[in-house]
Amino acid sequence: MLTERAPTYQLTRGDRRFIGLHLIFAVLALTIGSLFGPLQAFQWSGLDLYQYLEPIGLENYYKGLTIHGVLNALVWTTFFITGFLTLATIAGLRRPLRFPLLNRIGFGTMVVGLVMTGIPILAGWASVLYT
Repeated sequence: MLTERAPTYQLTRGDRRFIGLHLIFAVLALTIGSLFGPLQAFQWSGLDLYQYLEPIGLENYYKGLTIHGVLNALVWTTFFITGFLTLATIAGLRRPLRFPLLNRIGFGTMVVGLVMTGIPILAGWASVLYT
């Protein structure tokens, strides 16, 4: 008995770009957030390197800790999971997304939320002390 394979859906350029944007945001968040890990370790060992970052607005340990936690724990994971699950859904079901506009609105909302939280953190108006 022969069984026919379901046709394989090839990702379109738009699909790849959409998924790629998620992964770019995720990797950038991970990279920037990870830069603050060593600064925290140095702070605990008695070496304060935050004083050298004051000209760019990163003057204290708690702001660095907040940026590190938010970018690594929240932004990295959310953007990566959303991009990866979009890929897994398209590949697993072997078909395009039913409502791609809804996904784009969701991505836009995530970016707006990132900016809305990033501005107060960088301005020093918010410190979540994520630990």
